[in-house]
Amino acid sequence: MDYNKIALGCDHVGFQMKEQIRAYLISRGMEVVIDPVKDEASGNGTFLETADAMCGGIQEDKCRLGIFICGTGLGFSTVANTYWGIRAAHASDPYTAKMARLSLNAQILCLGCRVVGFEYAKMIIDAFLEKPFDWSRKSSVENLRLMEKAQLQRAAKPENIAWSMGFHPDES
Repeated sequence: MDYNKIALGCDHVGFQMKEQIRAYLISRGMEVVIDPVKDEASGNGTFLETADAMCGGIQEDKCRLGIFICGTGLGFSTVANTYWGIRAAHASDPYTAKMARLSLNAQILCLGCRVVGFEYAKMIIDAFLEKPFDWSRKSSVENLRLMEKAQLQRAAKPENIAWSMGFHPDES
């Protein structure tokens, strides 16, 4: 699977920064394959629909990464983490974003446009995108295995999930 494909979402508060981030991602050679909020008005009151589109797209392997922008990044992070296999990380600094991928194999980065400016957001995004999960980190791999086991104890893996959700090395 191509890690250059990405989902991008926002609410009405994060729309302007989402558009800036969209242009930035494209300039980095990434393809935005899921972007359900087309204008500021369509981001108002569609929080759960956006979560469904982004998390569902990742589960169905249309892309393996996503970025969500709202006021703080906290609400979407909380909602996204209720989807089977999704690990969404709220980050307001590059180190946290880097560690979200490196240690947790997080698929979604959640940013707050009221917390960070665009130039700093680019640094956070770069840190998230540039440091993939390190399968040689034994404690991190064990944590992934424990997370997957806990997910399976809570609910069976849904049939629409088309990949390992990053719990295992890429099998495709």
